[in-house]
Amino acid sequence: MTSQSAKLYYNRLITEGENISFNEHRQLPPFYDPIKYKRGQSFFREYFTSICLNYIVGLAMGLSDPKLNFILRHTNNSSKPKTAYKRYYLVVKHLLIWMEEDFESSTVWKSLKVVQSKHAKANKSTKMINQRDLGLATMGFLCPILVNLEIFGMASAKTEDLEAFLHMWRNLSYVMGTDDSFNPCTTESVDVVSSISREIALHCAGYISKNMWEYHSMLDAFCRGFSIFLPLSNGLYLK
Repeated sequence: MTSQSAKLYYNRLITEGENISFNEHRQLPPFYDPIKYKRGQSFFREYFTSICLNYIVGLAMGLSDPKLNFILRHTNNSSKPKTAYKRYYLVVKHLLIWMEEDFESSTVWKSLKVVQSKHAKANKSTKMINQRDLGLATMGFLCPILVNLEIFGMASAKTEDLEAFLHMWRNLSYVMGTDDSFNPCTTESVDVVSSISREIALHCAGYISKNMWEYHSMLDAFCRGFSIFLPLSNGLYLK
């Protein structure tokens, strides 16, 4: 996918995706490959620290989007340090289950159903969650490292391993309700998703540059709430 094609995907996600609600996929994706999925999990374990840092940066980027920020604030579960700590601690628990356990296991599907129910509850109260939001949220877990592997200490990562990691997230995003036509990982191509990542990075940078208080407020709540795990965040641990 060329840069121009990535722009077309991004524009479609932002425009058409806004008008299409998310789906509840409660079965194994038709494209699921257990061998490839497990290879993606092995890649996660190999680059555990780098990928976790990538998730944190991706969250900071995602909070800059006004709509995603509003949805999170509306749930009132992450706008204060204590609630942010509880919310993101649970997110980490779910992520570790998905990254470590057999995708077909009851443990993983129990976890996925919990997250699905939270999305459904948030959508019921806001009537806002759609394919645009799910596509952007998925990229939050991938965008930073794919924009610059080297800065995350992953310059030696093999293309095949990265593709397996994308396959893993394609499956997770699908189960969370992302249609394959809007799933940024559909091609499972490192070049394709890297091009899309650069578009998403520009999307977030545009909002970050506006210096909105909503963004700083939510980011501050995360840093303060998670300061026990982020010693360089200058946040104050829960009192």
